Amino acid sequence: KITRPAMLAATATAADETAQQAETEHTRSSVWGLTWYPLQFERFADKSSPSSCTVLGAPVVFWWDPVARQWAAALDVCPHRLAPLSEGRVCPLSGDIECPYHGWTFKGSDGTCTKIPQMESSQKINQKRASATALPVELRNGIIWCWAAKLVNSPELPDFCKLDLLQVDCVGKPGIVNLDYFRDLPMDSTILTENILDPSHLPFTHHKTISRRSRAGPITLRLMGDIERGGFSSVKGASKSFGSENSTAGGGVQFVAPHHVVSVTHRKDSFSDWNVVYAVPQDAGRCRLFVRVVFQTSAMTWPMSWLFHLIFRLPQWYSHLTNHQILEDDNIFLHKQEHILHSRLRTPSLSQDPPPSTGRRLKSLEGEGR
Repeated sequence: KITRPAMLAATATAADETAQQAETEHTRSSVWGLTWYPLQFERFADKSSPSSCTVLGAPVVFWWDPVARQWAAALDVCPHRLAPLSEGRVCPLSGDIECPYHGWTFKGSDGTCTKIPQMESSQKINQKRASATALPVELRNGIIWCWAAKLVNSPELPDFCKLDLLQVDCVGKPGIVNLDYFRDLPMDSTILTENILDPSHLPFTHHKTISRRSRAGPITLRLMGDIERGGFSSVKGASKSFGSENSTAGGGVQFVAPHHVVSVTHRKDSFSDWNVVYAVPQDAGRCRLFVRVVFQTSAMTWPMSWLFHLIFRLPQWYSHLTNHQILEDDNIFLHKQEHILHSRLRTPSLSQDPPPSTGRRLKSLEGEGR
């Protein structure tokens, strides 16, 4: 027989669990959805036709509006019959995107449906049913950014302070050059981000590409403040730097949740460089990596500065081959690492009581709704 106090206790427990689940879902949405994601480096974007990508498991279309002379983005789904808008075209006279299925057109600024060819001219379009889901877009430092709140069903307006946190101030200044590239990778974005935050793997994983085994050694990272939901900053101690076994370099590492890592290296009496990374979650086990490598050529010696400017002017196909070789160094490790973690997640003993190291990783995966 179940007593009334027991029933009340069970009801209270269920209510607490429901409230906790709601709070967890809210935290997950605010961390992953209430932020900006790069859609593309503008120099690689096609202004002649719509492009598609995936962010947080949602299909996104973005295009150049030749009338407003700005980039626009929307959920890549026509509200009429769910056709992908990215397969359509951009109307040259209006800048609206046209669905390839029935010719409906939509404004990039707010998703308003501007034309339904099959409708009588005397009829009024029901915007509540016919509008596309437009996404706020901002062009900053040569990158097309998208505010992702609507992808997690949030009405939150764009937070430009958060966009500021994702920028590297030195980009575009005199004496600074940068090289951009991107790639889709077969791993979760959190796996990739953890790898980027781990400098100790460089001498071994990237031996003969960007480091040497002989450079392995202790690395000091001192936290600047607490680790918070929004990320953390740290200062690097002196270590062997690129280009010399004897020179030392310091710098810092900053993580801006959920996808941005920037590592800066300051060489004593020499130049600085910034490795800027954005790991965009596409879907389970898939992400898109955006990399911006920045060098302070104004502080280099003349021969080295001349060499860097020459390298950065090489054809894009050559940069593609050399830069992606670096990514190939650790792709196999990260891909297999994720498979093992997922298999452990499906094992009852581990999912119920995971060991500390695996538990932290599983919580991260669960935080993405995997």
